[in-house]
Amino acid sequence: LDIGGFGDNSRKLLVLPDRRVVLVGGGRLTESDVDGVVAVLTEDGKPDTTFAVKGFKTFNLGGPADFFWGVALSPDKTKLAIGGIRGVGAAPVPATAADDAALLLLPTP
Repeated sequence: LDIGGFGDNSRKLLVLPDRRVVLVGGGRLTESDVDGVVAVLTEDGKPDTTFAVKGFKTFNLGGPADFFWGVALSPDKTKLAIGGIRGVGAAPVPATAADDAALLLLPTP
C-alpha cells in the first residue's frame, strides 16, 4: 500500500476472525508529515475497499510524526484498540513539544 508516495511503515498486524488482516503503522502524506494509518486487507491480501476506498485510513493525531505501534481485538470482537503516538518529529524540537500517547478505538471493520 502506498499512502502518499513517500516512505510508509507497518508495525503490527492482527488477523480478524474472518481472516482479513489489519495493519497499523504510519504513512507519509507529504515528505515532512507522517500520520497514523490503519489498513485492512482481504483474506487474499488485497486492500479491503469495504473498510476504505483504498483499503486504508489515515489519522492526523496533531503532530508531524504520528504513528500507530500496536493493535488488539476486544474480547467480544467488536472493537479494535490501536495504540500510538502524536509525534513531534526529529530533533531539534521546541522545549514545549512532547510526544503524547494516543489510543484509537474503532469498530471492528
